[in-house]
Amino acid sequence: MRRAMPGETTLRVVLAVALFSGLLGIASWTQNTSAAPVSLTRSVAASSDDARYSDANAYSGNEQVALVGAGNGSRANVSGYRFTGITIPQGAKIISVEFSLVKATTQYSRMVTTYGFQAVGNAPTFSSSAHPASRVMTSARFTQDDNIRRLNGQRYVMVSGSALVASLQEVVNRPDWVSGNSIVLLASGPAQPAWARQNFRTVDSGTANAPRLTITYELTAAQPNPTATSTLTNTPVPPTATATNTPVPPTATNTPTTSAPATGYGVNIPWDSKPSWTQPAGMPTPVAGQPCPVWVHDRYAVQANDGKWYPTWHPTTDPEFGCFFGHEHGDNPNGAGALGTWNVPFGYVGAGIGHLEAHPGYKIFRWDNVQSPYNAPSHNGAQLLMMVHQGTSNNNAFTEARHEVHFHYKNPNDGREVHVQMMAVFGELRVGCGANDPNMDIIQKQFNGPGARVIPSQRCFTAPNIPYEDWITALYVGSDAQGNWRAYLDPHFAVFDPNRFCLVQNGACTLGRSDTQAGTGADPAGAGAWFKGVKREAYLNQVWLDNQGNSPIFYTDAFGKLVPSNTPGAFMQYVAAMDSRLQVNSTAFGSNRDNDPDDNVHAPN
Repeated sequence: MRRAMPGETTLRVVLAVALFSGLLGIASWTQNTSAAPVSLTRSVAASSDDARYSDANAYSGNEQVALVGAGNGSRANVSGYRFTGITIPQGAKIISVEFSLVKATTQYSRMVTTYGFQAVGNAPTFSSSAHPASRVMTSARFTQDDNIRRLNGQRYVMVSGSALVASLQEVVNRPDWVSGNSIVLLASGPAQPAWARQNFRTVDSGTANAPRLTITYELTAAQPNPTATSTLTNTPVPPTATATNTPVPPTATNTPTTSAPATGYGVNIPWDSKPSWTQPAGMPTPVAGQPCPVWVHDRYAVQANDGKWYPTWHPTTDPEFGCFFGHEHGDNPNGAGALGTWNVPFGYVGAGIGHLEAHPGYKIFRWDNVQSPYNAPSHNGAQLLMMVHQGTSNNNAFTEARHEVHFHYKNPNDGREVHVQMMAVFGELRVGCGANDPNMDIIQKQFNGPGARVIPSQRCFTAPNIPYEDWITALYVGSDAQGNWRAYLDPHFAVFDPNRFCLVQNGACTLGRSDTQAGTGADPAGAGAWFKGVKREAYLNQVWLDNQGNSPIFYTDAFGKLVPSNTPGAFMQYVAAMDSRLQVNSTAFGSNRDNDPDDNVHAPN
């Protein structure tokens, strides 16, 4: 049974986010000591080092004014800037990177660009056969999406701080990197959203207008045999807000007990074979009205595309034994038309990259017959099922921007069909009272990708605010280095009653308990808590397809980047072989669900 939270019937954040993402690999190394930081500044010096491959599929190396940002709706727009004489020793630690351009005219318009250095040890100059769009970016990238006024003749810092550190680190860690080599910075504007770009001066308009790069680095005394590795993990840069784990008692924890098996939901690791449905020898017998033994939970498993078995949805109370699990996963996916032959294996993508997420946090949203005649009529009659990892009991979301998302959609009216399983990026931590709060307590970029986790602070418990948690992302499925993609999806997910909140102290997040802050008198870790993360809603937004002429089945890495089918650890995706960009407004659903029908759910959930 759920309690209606104050304001839930009036709060609707109608926000469709279209942010553009790169796929991030963080270079890591081991060090003992470091010298004082060193800075160097370089400007583009030659006409052929400042070039563009436009959305008209044309190369230009002598423009005096060049468009930077998105293409014309159907083709990408890629600019390139070559900087020579980069006297940084191999393996030096990059501290910051600043890139600036001079504005050509006064404009107030949106600009969407993904920045990254070329993944090569010594970048050559540009030509019609070696143009910017033919260059391959590092796996670490930074996406800028802004809408600001820039004045004619002013120099603007486009990227600064740590945003491009990981990208440049990949270059200087390469075995073919030598101090004094040249580097290329690519500014890739995707095809969509069309015309989200601004114009800037090039070196051909005068050396004072040349694109400029400033790099700060330090020399390191490394341990023997240092190894630079490109990983799929993210170490957040701790500028203004650093999450700490000092809970307000009582504290709920999602740490598996010592009796948890080596596989199964307790440690969120898959099985090689299907778990037994019958009671294993020596395992405890379930008792009605008591917590279920682990083996009862492990019976709820499905097989993923890798052939292994993963935990999946289950009811809050086991119907055979009457024992309960203490957490819930939202809507029952069994028989959902949106799935077809697919299923919902919790943690399948995360397991493939060693990114394990706590089992109770997997939540499912199902809508069998979408009806949105005013906001999104093109979705009417569609079948939808989404899964997101969105636990709201611990401090993980204060720092972790990557969470698994599955998206299944079938529209019998226009043929759109999507089956996607990937890691989504919710790149920014925002602490405040809803996504539209003009006075956020904390805004901290933690991962170079789209979206945000909007976490409530203590002031959100004072009327007219409510502690509403909102997670926003954008999925570019089948993306490539040229900014193309085969499906664009931008769901977001919200919680009316998160068990935790960010207790803001000196610009940092400390784990607070909502029941304690709200003064309910209930145990935040108990089934009687008012704030258990069971009152949720999701938003159906854009379902855009750009896959005409391609196979509907293709393979990506965990973050949606297109890879060959034989790539180890690749994930199969399905996007109908068609093009469709039907613009819709955001449609919320799910707030009327009773996700705790037996009142036995408690943190962590």
